[in-house]
Amino acid sequence: MGYKRGHIPGVGRVLPARATASPSTPAHESTLNSLHKKADFMMSLFKSDSKYSDMFSQFESGGARGSDGCGDDEEGADHQDNEDDDGDGDT
Repeated sequence: MGYKRGHIPGVGRVLPARATASPSTPAHESTLNSLHKKADFMMSLFKSDSKYSDMFSQFESGGARGSDGCGDDEEGADHQDNEDDDGDGDT
């Protein structure tokens, strides 16, 4: 065909623009109501199962107890008072 090894067909060509839905288009109220009903149904299913109900309760209350959900609990080298900032070997 005359292509070099590694040639990807279509690269370098401009493809025609596709029509997309505008993000500013408001959703119909019936669609929102339908989504709310489906979400409520799914929530009721999770709450009815004891395994998922416990996890869901933790989620609603802000996560697992005793954990803030970020970082580690160990003090790193950047928190130590005796670190050598200028690299000359003394602290």
